[in-house]
Amino acid sequence: MTLELLLDKVLIKPIKEKQEEAKDGLVLPDTTTTSDFLFGEIVTVSDGDPFSYGPEGAVHGPLPVDEGDKVYFIDTPRSKITIENEEYYLVGLERIVAKVK
Repeated sequence: MTLELLLDKVLIKPIKEKQEEAKDGLVLPDTTTTSDFLFGEIVTVSDGDPFSYGPEGAVHGPLPVDEGDKVYFIDTPRSKITIENEEYYLVGLERIVAKVK
């Protein structure tokens, strides 16, 4: 299957973050973390949002993220999709909160 993403959409493959180990050696499950963000790697990026506005008015430019970038993002109820038995998230740029450098 081939996807052509529209507007400001990004396809992200979730990456399970490394489990933390407490000082006494207990492994802390994911449910003990306080983060409301998911972590993943960008697989595909759209060409950009033709309705974005900059100081000069309407702009059609590249998104500030690229394929391969690792990001933290916000999940939405309908953002999870399955492609060839793999789980992905299809989100708009406004759902990406940080890029890991």
